[in-house]
Amino acid sequence: KLLRIKKNQSQAHYYELKATTLCLNNMKGTEDMLYYIGLPSLKVFNSILDVVMESDHQFAEDVNSRTISASEQMFAVLVRLRTSMATREVARNFSISMASVSRIFSKWVLKLQEVLTELTSFPTLAEVQQQTPPHFRRYPNTRILLDTTEICIQKPSSLTAQRRTFSHYKLANTIKYLMLAT
Repeated sequence: KLLRIKKNQSQAHYYELKATTLCLNNMKGTEDMLYYIGLPSLKVFNSILDVVMESDHQFAEDVNSRTISASEQMFAVLVRLRTSMATREVARNFSISMASVSRIFSKWVLKLQEVLTELTSFPTLAEVQQQTPPHFRRYPNTRILLDTTEICIQKPSSLTAQRRTFSHYKLANTIKYLMLAT
């Protein structure tokens, strides 16, 4: 009887911990989704996941052979991108090794970039001029607003990656973003 009580307590503790773990199933609505991954809903997340998985069957087979599901992999990648969470923290939150986090992150970032680039359209000059706010009408030939930013990242283990990501301005390893707004 004592063994059964211990087992029940252990199971209760397991489910209590699982409920507090950072995972897709524990997202409690729009606020959590926006904070952790920058998407407004689970429906949008699943739509992107479907497009990614249908775009490349070899990629789909590869990600489905891993220890965590494809949806949890994409969720982990988006969490890391959105929150700048360290590799060690992602590994702990998703109960996988740091090496797995690195492999998953590398594969998914490349695939997301490939798929999302195809979904992004660039409007014509006429379309931009039609939607231009009154303040910007003084600049009729302006088609986009351009900005860049750098976000500090963990120092890569590869010397080549360290050289490519080092910012003399920030004196740290960074990822550089070029943003266009129409």
